[in-house]
Amino acid sequence: MKNIVWVLILNAVLLNPIYMDRPAFAKDPAVKRDVGHSASFALKKAQQLARKGDYAGAISLLEPFAESFRENTALYSDYIVFRFWAGNVRSAIALFESMPDTILQRPYLIRNIAKAYYDIEEYEKSARQYARAVEKDPADMIAKTGWIRCLLKLKRYDEAEQQLRKWLELSPNETTLALLHAEVRFHTGHYAETLHQLHLLAASPQVDPDQIDQTRE
Repeated sequence: MKNIVWVLILNAVLLNPIYMDRPAFAKDPAVKRDVGHSASFALKKAQQLARKGDYAGAISLLEPFAESFRENTALYSDYIVFRFWAGNVRSAIALFESMPDTILQRPYLIRNIAKAYYDIEEYEKSARQYARAVEKDPADMIAKTGWIRCLLKLKRYDEAEQQLRKWLELSPNETTLALLHAEVRFHTGHYAETLHQLHLLAASPQVDPDQIDQTRE
């Protein structure tokens, strides 16, 4: 019930845009439709298809290379992530969990797998992966947001509060962190304080609604 009330309050005070969690692809020029045989060429074409939302096509291009090119961390990471985006959540998780320790796990792969765990309500595992993603890339606001969302699901409010205070000390003007902190305070029963904080955020010229992520509830 609190989650529903929180969303209603948030919508009444702030705009509520939605954005998807996507890694930043290089803006490669369009290439010919011919698939080609090299793994690097297949990866480039697969990334182009993924940018267009054709995850099935991207997967089919990488499939022949996936097992034999496991040491190619870019290719194998994208292969797993594309499977997740295509809706094959458990398949993507299984591939991730079977990765040998010798293979480097890229931050965006870890972050996407954290979201995959979240989607199947494995919040403890999701929280661990988001924490790893933040450790590898402390500037990753999507991973920070996901981590706090997991802690809220697990009702570990004190941990969420403590983590947010650490981040806010380093980035006191970060809107997303301030909004998450307001949400944590709301879940711990500080309703008047939450409303006051949200109204201050809404009035601030520093607020960028595009930074506010409401996709994880």
